[in-house]
Parts: sequence; C-alpha cells; structure tokens
Amino acid sequence: MKEQTEQIRLQLRREAALEENYRELFENANDMVYTQDLAGKFTSLNKAGEKILGCTRAESPRKEF
Repeated sequence: MKEQTEQIRLQLRREAALEENYRELFENANDMVYTQDLAGKFTSLNKAGEKILGCTRAESPRKEF
C-alpha cells in the first residue's frame, strides 16, 4: 500500500512538472498560440496572441475563458 501511494505521488509530481513546462512554452512562445471550442470561441490565448490581436485575453474576440 505504501509503495502504491508513493508511485501515485511520483506520478502526480511528474504530471505537475509537465503541466508547468506546457504553460511556460504556451506563455513564452513568440507566435500566437490559442485553443478554441467547436463554436470557434477562444478557450485560451497566450501573450503573443494578445499582442497580435491588439487586445487582452479578457477583450479577445469570441472570448470564452
């Protein structure tokens, strides 16, 4: 049981590190990076996207964060 718990904790730490790496890449990319839903609404937008669109995430077109 103790070994299983430790394996789960280790996996959670790995997943958290991967998520942090993804967020860093997403936010610091020089190109616009975004996700959108099937209706075409933005679900995420990075800093470069804000600059390219000339608006903040809160103001972005078709926004739905």
